[in-house]
Amino acid sequence: MNYCTSRSDDPYRILFEINPEPLWVFDRNTLRFLAVNQAATEFYGYTPEEFSRMTILDLHFPEDIAQVLRASCQPNSSGTPGIERWTHRTNHGKLRQVEISTRDVPWKGMDGRLAAIHDVTESMQSAETLRQSEERFSRAFRSSPVAITISTKDEGRYIDVNDAFLRLLERPHAEVVGYTSRQLHVWEDLKDRSKIVAELDRTGKATAIETVFMSKTGARRTVQVQAELILLEGQQCILAIINDLTDARVMESQLRQAQKMDAIGQLAGGVAHDFNNMVGVIIGYCEMAEDRQEIEDLREDVAQIRKAAEKAATLTRQLLTFSRRQPLRPAVLNLNTAFKELLQMLSRVIPANIELRFDCDPGLWHVKADPSQIEQIILNLVVNARDAILTEGKIILETRNVELDEDYAKANPGVQPGPYVMLSVTDTGRGMDAPTVSRIFEPFFTTKSPGEGTGLGLSIVYGAMLQAGGHLNVQSDEGKGTTFKLYFPRFEGNEAIRSAREREPRPARGSETILLVEDEQGFREITRELLDRNGYHVITANDGQMAISQAAEHKIDALVTDMVLPGMSGRDVAEQISNFQPNLKVLYMSGYPAKLIADQKIGPYGALLEKPFTRQVLLSQLRNLLEGAHEKHNLPEADSSSDGYRLSDLHG
Repeated sequence: MNYCTSRSDDPYRILFEINPEPLWVFDRNTLRFLAVNQAATEFYGYTPEEFSRMTILDLHFPEDIAQVLRASCQPNSSGTPGIERWTHRTNHGKLRQVEISTRDVPWKGMDGRLAAIHDVTESMQSAETLRQSEERFSRAFRSSPVAITISTKDEGRYIDVNDAFLRLLERPHAEVVGYTSRQLHVWEDLKDRSKIVAELDRTGKATAIETVFMSKTGARRTVQVQAELILLEGQQCILAIINDLTDARVMESQLRQAQKMDAIGQLAGGVAHDFNNMVGVIIGYCEMAEDRQEIEDLREDVAQIRKAAEKAATLTRQLLTFSRRQPLRPAVLNLNTAFKELLQMLSRVIPANIELRFDCDPGLWHVKADPSQIEQIILNLVVNARDAILTEGKIILETRNVELDEDYAKANPGVQPGPYVMLSVTDTGRGMDAPTVSRIFEPFFTTKSPGEGTGLGLSIVYGAMLQAGGHLNVQSDEGKGTTFKLYFPRFEGNEAIRSAREREPRPARGSETILLVEDEQGFREITRELLDRNGYHVITANDGQMAISQAAEHKIDALVTDMVLPGMSGRDVAEQISNFQPNLKVLYMSGYPAKLIADQKIGPYGALLEKPFTRQVLLSQLRNLLEGAHEKHNLPEADSSSDGYRLSDLHG
């Protein structure tokens, strides 16, 4: 066991080793000895090798352990050393009264504490010292934030417990002391106590044993137990220190879930970019083909191609929803109205053997959420409920106003107490076991057969609820069905309520000169032809430098540019052209999710159009931009008929 440096001439090392007072350094986290000097080995009768296998607790009596632990947890890095008095036991069985001065020191990356030991055995009055020691132990025992118990080894009968343990069990002192852990149903699995006792019989200590305790109300608490055998009045007892890990485990689980969702969200964002470009080409050519009267015999086939492309675009939106990167279109809604508007669609997906019930609260509060996400949530949950019912059954849709109190918020980390609107979907299907419930929100996890589901449905619900600022929980039992309860914060503003359905954008023609910048040839050509067919004079460029050259030669009324271009961004192109065409209006296009674009801090230069878009959306948004009475660099307001968004809104 060496001091902190390998240099033999280090003066601090020399002072440490030749000091006539016993000195040691221990790790505050594990309490293990890191270094001892010659005086310490002579005083306690242990060799350096024996010290290396010990902790400071090995020198103390059991009744002092709780106080020692408490003192070790307190930082002491100030200029004044901390002074502690203890009764230590040497290797020869002698009892020594010691006064210890301590000071925290960094030690090879560990939280070390240097202790200087002064023998005060002869100068202290033993009776008074013992009394004071008992008082200190009692105070530390009662006030410790960590649960501590003393119980008999054989029966597990509690001799004494502190307040932290009483809070853990949600019981008063009179209901615990004198009773056994079996009588109080403390252990979820009583075999865990037997394992700890067996470990104590083998080694005298049990360290970091994780188990589950049950409170009086039936709450499960995940705890870590450290125990040691002690002798009280000739009877073997167990001194146990219990750390409550419940909240930490919940937070760890939520962090892992968030990390998984974020990782797959990154993947979804990249896939969406290329996928949306291709879908945009398909939709555009389909729309033009439908206008060609001379190929009437192909119209039905083209309609099917269009339908497939729209389904692909929907899948992209679903990927972005569960990854929480889909831009929101929040509106004030009444969930009862949203249900009713979906009833016809729901009736088409529910077979005759399943009864669909709708139990709504007529005085339901309003919420603020994305109407399309509400549709996705309801449809996904109803379809899942349908698939869980094998023969006959019921699906019950319910809405209620609820108040979530402090107790609920404590039991569900991240939830704020207050008024919520609850939406629940209950089925009488086959239900799920606990391992399945723990995984249902994982992307691509599904219990269905191959080809029957992608595993995205509940991931979409999870992502949509987080985006809406709400939360959800699941209750399910095998053979008894499943209930999903979704809680949306109550909206108490004055905005007008909207329908869950948005109006289709109106097509609009024009005659202005448009500079179109797009590096993807197929998408550039189809967009050019769409604009050309509707009266616009279109100049094209496939990168930023070509766009700037074209703008220098032509007077343009608007710039329509992809946000991501080779060499320079669409924003850079707009800024440079604005230097010599100051009244330029800009319509940005992007196949990336709008949130990713907004995260790049692009600033308010114009309107944003998400790929893929239809002819109507492109033309309507362009007219809004050209005709809007907005100053330079202010974004036009996007009305309910458009898929365009103000970039400044996306930063919120």
